[in-house]
Amino acid sequence: MKKMTEKKAVVIFLVLVISVLSTWKILSDYNVPQKKWKKSSVQVVEKTQNFTPVQIQYLPGKDGFVADRNAPVYGFAMGYALQQNEINGVSLALIHAYNAQKNGLSLSLIELSGLSRGLAVCLAGGSVQNKGIALGLWNMTEANHGVQFGVINQEQKNLLVDYSMKKPDADSEKKFGVQAGVLNYSESPGVQFGLWNSNPNSLLKHFPLINICF
Repeated sequence: MKKMTEKKAVVIFLVLVISVLSTWKILSDYNVPQKKWKKSSVQVVEKTQNFTPVQIQYLPGKDGFVADRNAPVYGFAMGYALQQNEINGVSLALIHAYNAQKNGLSLSLIELSGLSRGLAVCLAGGSVQNKGIALGLWNMTEANHGVQFGVINQEQKNLLVDYSMKKPDADSEKKFGVQAGVLNYSESPGVQFGLWNSNPNSLLKHFPLINICF
């Protein structure tokens, strides 16, 4: 029994060491310049251009990718810190980092993207522009044109400017959005459902249960 316990302890220790080293490697490559992508988040990449149906990040870091990260993905993408220009389809990652735009379903722990259409599920983070559904514990965006559903929902100017693509100038105007959660904060027109709702541009800047700003 004692030998078995010692073996288990060694295995657990090795797993912890590997996990710490992997996390350190991911975070060490996390600070990526905003001008790295060839395409702006406001541009739409034509399907006739070079694209990849599958993108896999086989090693943590910016060089451990199967396909070119500037090529749009039409299909499936998976990685540790997935730094893809454009993803259309399904994407799975520990961290979605500095994606120009995502269309479809994305699952991650941390979300940091430019433009998001579809369903984005994460623990924390968001997109510069949300034009779909954001589902998470803490949802963040600079322009909510869709739905945020979580414990904390935040829509605020320049909130993600240091962590994602540059905000598209052609579609930066505020549009009507919906927030549903415990704590909601917004600076744009929309409706909020939650325990506490705040909007500095609303007639009632702070109000429980429901708040509407036109």
